[in-house]
Amino acid sequence: MARRDPYKQIKVNGRKMYEHRWVMEQHLGRSLRSDELAHHRNEDKRDNRIENLELTDAVTHGRGHHLVYPLTKTCVVCGGDFTPHKTKRRVRQTCGPECRAALISRRQAS
Repeated sequence: MARRDPYKQIKVNGRKMYEHRWVMEQHLGRSLRSDELAHHRNEDKRDNRIENLELTDAVTHGRGHHLVYPLTKTCVVCGGDFTPHKTKRRVRQTCGPECRAALISRRQAS
């Protein structure tokens, strides 16, 4: 079964385009650049009122949607700030191998 596109499409000058992009373009009075997105504030992809749309870029948009765990954390051993790999943000507690070894030693001692 084909997956249905959640975004409304319209025809403009005989060409299909997403309605939310067209609404944002009409509001701005210009075409959207390739690095610009029209984000749905209420997460309803079919609600294309201008009040529900905001202009954003891909990086900011992605962080808003997908950033569940913080980009930087504080090491539980030394207290320093570090940036874990994006796939390890949930579990990583220490800044490096030395602090990790110290944490393991603490757990084994108790």
